[in-house]
Amino acid sequence: SCSSISKEVDANEARASAKYSDKVIKISGRVQSVSEDMWGDNVVNLSDGEEYSFNSCILNDVPQNIAISLDKGQSVTFTCDDFMEVIGSTSLSNCSIN
Repeated sequence: SCSSISKEVDANEARASAKYSDKVIKISGRVQSVSEDMWGDNVVNLSDGEEYSFNSCILNDVPQNIAISLDKGQSVTFTCDDFMEVIGSTSLSNCSIN
């Protein structure tokens, strides 16, 4: 889940990066927002489930047909194969919805 990976990144970024880099990751969470980055690519932010948390899982380059089908608060599961830790946040790419 987004919550589990966020906690691992928070506890030890280097260990989480070593564990998840170059792996296929199935991640679930609630849609916090759907937006576009500065290049116009779709970005989905998943909540880690904590009410007052600033942690989220960022899914980059989500195909448009998937991004426009999502609603804030919706529970989703994605499979991604590109993990990065960016300033203490989980960033995933090359994702498809399950």
